[in-house]
Amino acid sequence: MGDLITVSVGKTDTARSTDGFRGFLVVAREANDLNGDNIGSFQSNSDETAKTLKCKTPASAMTHTNLDLKDNVSFSWSPGETFVGDIVFVGTIVRNFTEYYAGVKSSTIKIT
Repeated sequence: MGDLITVSVGKTDTARSTDGFRGFLVVAREANDLNGDNIGSFQSNSDETAKTLKCKTPASAMTHTNLDLKDNVSFSWSPGETFVGDIVFVGTIVRNFTEYYAGVKSSTIKIT
């Protein structure tokens, strides 16, 4: 399955202490093809706040399990046995029913 990388979705240090988020959807994409297919697979870290989704391939996306207010959610991702290249995690973060942030990107991560 390849090495596991811990992925965290959380509020920023500059957010007010009461700010959090209620939902999220995260995928991994090749850094040079952000509109391409999802790369690798996700795995929940048993805290019951995140679950995998099948988007073409099993466990290729991660999302929330409930609408409770969250400060931080962590889960694992694996590039698989054969992938080599640069990836970016791309997500949508939902604060409430009228405020959300689409196309949020991580820094580029090199998979060797």
